[in-house]
Amino acid sequence: MQKVDVVVGGGIAGLLAALLLAERDGRKVVVVERESQVGGLLRCFDYAENGVFDYGMHNMYETGIAPLDELLFGLLPNEDWQLLERSARDRAGVVFNGVVQHNSPFPDLRSLPRAKWESCVLGFFRQLEKREFHSHDNAWEDVSARFGTAVAEVIDSALLKQFGKPAKELASFATRLTTLSRVVMFSEDPFSNLMESSTIRERLAWPEQRTLPAHWESGRKAYYPKKYGMYRVINALLARLDAAGVEVLTGAQVLSLEMGEGRVKALTLDYSGGRKEIEQLNQLVWTSGLPAMAQLLSLDISGYSFDPPRKTVVVNLLLKKPPNMGDLYYLYCYEPGCHTFRITNFAGYCEGAPRAGGWPVAVELLLDAPLPDAESLKRVALEELKRFKVIASIDEVNFVAAEPLASGFPMPSTNNFKALADIRGRIAAAKLDNLTLLGILSEEDVFFQRDVLAQTWTKLTHQEGMNG
Repeated sequence: MQKVDVVVGGGIAGLLAALLLAERDGRKVVVVERESQVGGLLRCFDYAENGVFDYGMHNMYETGIAPLDELLFGLLPNEDWQLLERSARDRAGVVFNGVVQHNSPFPDLRSLPRAKWESCVLGFFRQLEKREFHSHDNAWEDVSARFGTAVAEVIDSALLKQFGKPAKELASFATRLTTLSRVVMFSEDPFSNLMESSTIRERLAWPEQRTLPAHWESGRKAYYPKKYGMYRVINALLARLDAAGVEVLTGAQVLSLEMGEGRVKALTLDYSGGRKEIEQLNQLVWTSGLPAMAQLLSLDISGYSFDPPRKTVVVNLLLKKPPNMGDLYYLYCYEPGCHTFRITNFAGYCEGAPRAGGWPVAVELLLDAPLPDAESLKRVALEELKRFKVIASIDEVNFVAAEPLASGFPMPSTNNFKALADIRGRIAAAKLDNLTLLGILSEEDVFFQRDVLAQTWTKLTHQEGMNG
């Protein structure tokens, strides 16, 4: 009987993993996805005559691994991609200190009152002189050591707005989840010489993203389908999987595992077609979160008390005219009292986005449970769009729909990160040599899509029988 590779989780990491396994010596691969559709956050909302919408802002970014980037870019014909390069790779802004910033997505401290800005500058250079850079237990300790107390207070306020918790209760990684790992402090002329210092460069941002000198750029490109919709990437992956004979089960989950001799030997699946036993398991690739895997391994995790994430709601709109966002693709919000996490202008980076006589925009909201009704969610998004002057009035809106997500932005609290680190260690202690953990936070610093894809490639192509 042929052995089977099972991939649990049908997001882009799981689908890529299945493709890498299936195209190795014609191996039998089964993908197991709990939802009714694969694709994870790269699925789409379909509103018939109003067209499809992504689940917020999602681009493809080069990983820096040439064969992986070639594989991903090759999912669609070259002419079907819209390339985003240099200063146009990822053009973003932020609402900070009551100002809609178009120059940088990092908080621009020059908008602060003069005395506060001077305090930030003085505290920053005094902290640099201390040279006390090491790992820290929480985000407050991290940003204080990197920037000084005055800047840390500014970042603390932004983190509180975003996650509902102060920096002292959040992991250091929280600042890297959006644009709080650096700040803008000076204009271009005085800053150009300071940029020569790597210590300065990793803390302070260039004040105008459109004029960043080429030698400071990463050199990596971003790309997005010209015809709009990241679901096109998922559909292309599914076509490749189908051609490779991969079986994709939706509405399915793993009920139990059988282990022995340091391996997962077999598993039982429950899905819409009934129960399925896979008795000749070759490899289990898990992309569906550490706690669920721990439970299948009969590890007692009842002692962990996880801090719940805020609820993510995507409000999709069609506007009668382009939003007042200039050339920005998206706009973060660190303004206290607001619920907006990010506003995305899809037409900013996709020429095929406009449809039905309108321009598509998405507002991602972060709110505490319980959520209000759909009409209230729409009102919140519209009022904040007006507050930030993205629209002048609701008369500019042709269509609006509010979509609460089952899973959204994680809660990067110190409590959660410590629990996940402990669970990772306990899973590793089981020493199952045919279990591979992939996906968001399967390792401490793996979160962004490009990092997850790079991790998937690296782990699976370095296993026996694959070419690196």
